[in-house]
Amino acid sequence: MISTKKRIAFFTHYTELYGANKSLINLAEGLLKAQLAEVMLVTPAEGKITGFAKKNSIPYLILPFYNEIQYNPRKGITGTLKNIFKLLYNWMLVLRHSRKLDRFDIIHSNSSATLIGAYFARWKQKPHIWHIREYGWEDYKFTYNFGYSYFQRWLNRSSAIIGISEAIYQQRIASSLVKTKVVIYNGVIFADDIPPPSIDPETQRISDKVIFAIIGLIREEKNQMEALQAFQQINEMHNKAELWIIGDGDPEYIHVLKTFVSRNGLSNCVKFTGFLDDITPVYKSLYCLLMCSTNEAMGRVTIEAMVNDVPVIGYNNAGTAEIIRDNYNGLLYSDGPAELSQKMKLLLNNSGLVKKIKHNARLEILEKFTIEKYSESVYNIYKNVLFSTH
Repeated sequence: MISTKKRIAFFTHYTELYGANKSLINLAEGLLKAQLAEVMLVTPAEGKITGFAKKNSIPYLILPFYNEIQYNPRKGITGTLKNIFKLLYNWMLVLRHSRKLDRFDIIHSNSSATLIGAYFARWKQKPHIWHIREYGWEDYKFTYNFGYSYFQRWLNRSSAIIGISEAIYQQRIASSLVKTKVVIYNGVIFADDIPPPSIDPETQRISDKVIFAIIGLIREEKNQMEALQAFQQINEMHNKAELWIIGDGDPEYIHVLKTFVSRNGLSNCVKFTGFLDDITPVYKSLYCLLMCSTNEAMGRVTIEAMVNDVPVIGYNNAGTAEIIRDNYNGLLYSDGPAELSQKMKLLLNNSGLVKKIKHNARLEILEKFTIEKYSESVYNIYKNVLFSTH
């Protein structure tokens, strides 16, 4: 007889609270609230996610493992030796700490950026669920230390694979030999916590400013420059418009963005906020969110904006195109800053469209993106995997 309450060890590849870890936290919250599972987080270090775990009495284990990926691969014997060292070191951690996972039924890796969860699962002969949340090269420019085929071999040993969008599924999962492979959209909020809709588009904003924002990790692949170029055109016609660039990231790219702002006289209307632990209050100030990433695996902030009654204009590709239906629950563009600025102007000049988008976005959230739906769908994978192993 299989216990209905599963014990899950979640492996996360980093400690900040960007999209992947926020989605992991939501999954844990959903499982715990429904009393479906006991959970433990396994992280490579102390950080914001362990702070959250402490605050919410969620057990966690720190294992200082390496993610076997590289952004600027070092060629030659030195690079090879470093990669071998990281592999051996990770396996040493597996051998030394494997008993700490004895009581857990399932190991769940929260990203394709780390392999150590797969190693633990193999050594302990436990089911391994692999959550694929990124393209790898297209969105973060990382490659695997021992090549993609090495990752693929470990992926094929999984008990089940979860993709966060159809786009991710087709590119990273469809060719896998694993039988159980599904798409499960992230949930971002409990249904009861969805705020009430605003009565009128013009009464929602807390000031007379018109604030656009782009939120997330700042790097070239996220395309903040396109948002700046489009906003420059808006600024020429609207003297109360602002653009907030929220997040931190690549210092060199941030310098490029700030140089553009300075050279084009935008310093008084473009704001770099840095990373914000809680962006929920920020949404109350926003008129529109811009999602300019050309290869967004899903786009958690897109859904968060929709939850908070903020219209989204997104690039028409990958996960963003799955979430947004043009002129229904958001707007899509595909032809650079000029078209993006046109879409921004369209919202500014059409309050009826804004109202329709907000209404339909709310319906979409309730149908697809609640934490209840998310955690229940993942729990069903756990049940099926454990049933098949008994």
